[in-house]
Amino acid sequence: MNEAKSISVAKAILVGHLCVTGGVFIVLGITTFVCRAFNLLSYPVAIVVGAIVAWPWWSLTVPKWRRWALGRGADAEGLQKIGLRTGWFGQKAAFLKRQKFRLGSGDLI
Repeated sequence: MNEAKSISVAKAILVGHLCVTGGVFIVLGITTFVCRAFNLLSYPVAIVVGAIVAWPWWSLTVPKWRRWALGRGADAEGLQKIGLRTGWFGQKAAFLKRQKFRLGSGDLI
């Protein structure tokens, strides 16, 4: 890939945090708001339920973001290193990383 058109690791991580982590907070916030608006659960329980509901968003969008970043020329080792350092995702062999989801196109992620 042409280096001039490659995306930097820092920019890829920033976009990932905005899209993936931002989406997690939106799902968490909406779930908590709905649970409290209808007086279904207390705040602590609503937040836990929101985290459970938000986890599939994170687990589906991180691999999509990684493919997006790599497709634009970001350094794979750099992405993994910074992702580990910031706690955004774990080791490649971690249990949750090994879980696969089938996309509408039939691709496993």
